[in-house]
Amino acid sequence: MIVSRAAELSRLDDLLTALAGGEGSALVVRGEAGIGKTTLLETLAVRSGDAVTVIRTCGAETEAELTFSALADLLDPVLDELTALPEPQAAALMGALALGPPALAASGSDAVVHPQDASGIAGWTTAGSYLEPTLTSNEGVATVDPPGGSAYELYRGTASIPLGLAIQGWTHIGDPDSARGYIVDAFQSSTSTTRKLYRVTTPAGATYQYTHTLVAGELINNSFDTISPGSQWMVSGEWGTESHLQIYPTPLLNSSTPATGGALNLAGYLQLDHQVNDIQSCDFLTATALICASDDSSQTLFSNAKPLLEITLPGPLTGQTVTGHVTDLGSIPQSSICSGSFEAEGVDYDAATGILRVEIIQPSVCEVATTVYEYKQG
Repeated sequence: MIVSRAAELSRLDDLLTALAGGEGSALVVRGEAGIGKTTLLETLAVRSGDAVTVIRTCGAETEAELTFSALADLLDPVLDELTALPEPQAAALMGALALGPPALAASGSDAVVHPQDASGIAGWTTAGSYLEPTLTSNEGVATVDPPGGSAYELYRGTASIPLGLAIQGWTHIGDPDSARGYIVDAFQSSTSTTRKLYRVTTPAGATYQYTHTLVAGELINNSFDTISPGSQWMVSGEWGTESHLQIYPTPLLNSSTPATGGALNLAGYLQLDHQVNDIQSCDFLTATALICASDDSSQTLFSNAKPLLEITLPGPLTGQTVTGHVTDLGSIPQSSICSGSFEAEGVDYDAATGILRVEIIQPSVCEVATTVYEYKQG
């Protein structure tokens, strides 16, 4: 029962009358805690009856860093109605709410980009190369710096997949990353078409699993993950021709994610101002720059084969959708005594030493070895 709120109730009735006549409006109810704001809004919902659809949301402090979190909750009951919107507006809303990939850039994204260095990697000098066994190293590499311990290079290959996960259908492991001694692995399923898996290993050796349910238009491929400086945000990628990468809260390290594993939802997208093809891996160079290995040899988007790309951001990630600028630095080397097709794989930047590592699997019978090239800036 509401007592002594005649003026407020009259205002609510006026709002409903206008709404029934097709005139929408906004009403802000404010006041001290316990004064009756929620009761007034509940009364408004009851008085609306079946004439309108009532949708609700509630802000949560733990979701403060997730872009449009409250808006996504608010619109959840009516998402099926998105198809009634004009296509540009529907695509923009789905992209903002991380419900589907953002639309391709309207112009400039289809021009062929040329490398900044035709014979090397622009801004980097070769520091050496070595071979790793493909079975345990062909999917990626990351620098792990555990608290109180010594930093080391972690390699991932087909043989790195835990037997229990392989039995469950998680038969592909991507390029990993590490922050503060925590390791995040990306897995792709051969049996599920609706989920991706990220597995966190703590410095103490405990493991936690985070499952991401695919949104509309998302591919099942899970090629890599890379953690931004500060450890709060993780970028991941798919396969094929894409105009975006995905942004997640870093599982376990971002307090908005469950502490012992669970669901992992998209926070937003890293839109690209030029389309890319077959991105195998990325790693952060700085808070505003990533370096990515592309296995693309088609020369339809970039004039060179196996381009090593740099993506520059307007600022450090905050969980919101942003647009990055794509630059072609040059081609990943393809050198072997065997002839045939190479496959670009993992990248890793060790900020402590300044060493960039880039992997490529050798062709034909030489594929038992993966070459790791090392570079230093300058």
